[in-house]
Amino acid sequence: MVLRRHFLKKTAAGLVTIPAILPMLSCETKAENAEADYNCILTPQQTSGPFYFDTKLKRSNITENRPGLSLAFKVRVVNVKDCTPIANAVVDIWHSDKDGLYSGYPRQGEKRIDTTGETFCRGHQTTNAEGEASFVTMFPGWYPGRAPHIHFKVYMAGNSFVTSQMYPPWDIAKEVYESRLYAFRGQSPTTYTNDGVLRSSDLEKLTLPLEKEGEGFKGTFVVGVKA
Repeated sequence: MVLRRHFLKKTAAGLVTIPAILPMLSCETKAENAEADYNCILTPQQTSGPFYFDTKLKRSNITENRPGLSLAFKVRVVNVKDCTPIANAVVDIWHSDKDGLYSGYPRQGEKRIDTTGETFCRGHQTTNAEGEASFVTMFPGWYPGRAPHIHFKVYMAGNSFVTSQMYPPWDIAKEVYESRLYAFRGQSPTTYTNDGVLRSSDLEKLTLPLEKEGEGFKGTFVVGVKA
């Protein structure tokens, strides 16, 4: 309202004309809308961890029919310089299954489970014209020392943009870990406040917003990069 009163006073005094100010307002509105649409914030880097390998599997559904609560999400890649979507970027995803196990590695957990040769919860997609890549997976389980998270890499033509991790909202994670398929393991003993990888200042930028979809969840995670 202060801006509006200031504008009216200037106009009444003959200091500003409507045609002169409209282009400025138009540009500001476009910039604000773009930022609101794409959340143009540089995504913080995080470690790839010890469980990454390139499966070379281009696919949207990465569950390989393993049980778990459905999680469908899009990764939208944008250029932080001007908020424009980046097409043809590769988004590589990997995470643990509902039991906190990664595919492709031996001696995991208390039971020393071996998943060597398996590729569940791994895959990549290429972004479309809107900068989006879609995935269907399961809500990740926790494992000792880490809060629930999903790893990702974004790169294009050999140029790595970012390696990081996304985190589901904590209230949703608690709800999931009380559900039928996850309850036998209990709640994650590691939270977002004592996770050794996640800095509290980065949590907001790395949170995967989720909403209910059937018995599972869906969401969109925006990755801001310098391109």
